[in-house]
Amino acid sequence: MNIRTYLTDIDGIGEYGAVRREFLTGTAPTSMTFEASRLFKPDALVEVEVVAAIP
Repeated sequence: MNIRTYLTDIDGIGEYGAVRREFLTGTAPTSMTFEASRLFKPDALVEVEVVAAIP
């Protein structure tokens, strides 16, 4: 699994990380987090892209 996260304010990374740890347990996936000035939806604060393989 690989996760790409885009935050409009990188200062929110702690809150994002807390929520992520609540839902993703076990072995941590590879991931990258970026700050973006804006996202596709104008009022969105976070966008998450997940790529996973299911056997």
